[in-house]
Amino acid sequence: MLIFIVLKQGFETERVVRTEKEVEILKKLSDEAANLAGLIEKHKSERMTRTSDVREDMRDEMKLQSDYIKGFENKATDKFAKLRSRVESEMASRFKHQDEMIDNLQKFIKSFQGTLKVFGKNV
Repeated sequence: MLIFIVLKQGFETERVVRTEKEVEILKKLSDEAANLAGLIEKHKSERMTRTSDVREDMRDEMKLQSDYIKGFENKATDKFAKLRSRVESEMASRFKHQDEMIDNLQKFIKSFQGTLKVFGKNV
């Protein structure tokens, strides 16, 4: 009977110790779960902040690119307009010069024909 009492006390002691260890393990698991949840939430918050920063940087970069492209387009359009004006002016000048040459040739031919008429009557 004494052995039974000693075994019963040993069993009770072991049960209490195991229960305390289980409670301690569950508490540690709970603390670790809370710690992990906090780390996950912190990481999520940091990721959202970085994503927001990247989006803002992207918007700024897109605006800069858009402004650069518009400026480049305006400069190119202005330069092409000036070049077109110069080409048109050069063409007009050449046509005017060609017209003057044709007028001079016509005058020469008329006067040469007049001279030939005069010589033709005398011969």
